[in-house]
Amino acid sequence: MGNLFERLNKKRPPPNEEATSPPTKEAKAVSLFERLDKGRLPRPTEEVIKQLREDSPIEKLQDWLANRWAKDTVTARQIYTLGPYCIRNRKAAVSLAQILVEQGWLVPTETRQYNTHEWKIVRRTTSISGAAGAAQVR
Repeated sequence: MGNLFERLNKKRPPPNEEATSPPTKEAKAVSLFERLDKGRLPRPTEEVIKQLREDSPIEKLQDWLANRWAKDTVTARQIYTLGPYCIRNRKAAVSLAQILVEQGWLVPTETRQYNTHEWKIVRRTTSISGAAGAAQVR
């Protein structure tokens, strides 16, 4: 009966020598990095990089509070648990909320515990003036 490797080799076809042809001069001239880059996605343009960098954590938090958070108040725990992914630690959530306090988007409120942070969200509405505004109000 033979061992396992002899039985497996009987079912395998003989190796094909054409598949392992020596590399040509052109293939030798292409560097390893150029061969690796062929299968990759193109590098992002500078405009795309600038646009990605413009979305700072403070802007993401402000957008999340204005468009996705329906309650009137928010705590630091809610920000770093349910908020944008880039603000998933307590220190970042509190420091970014303090920046929004300075900008007038949040107002600190009293809490029962000294280590709990809670803020009231200032919802800014745009006023519509003129005849178009009167028509939309009615």
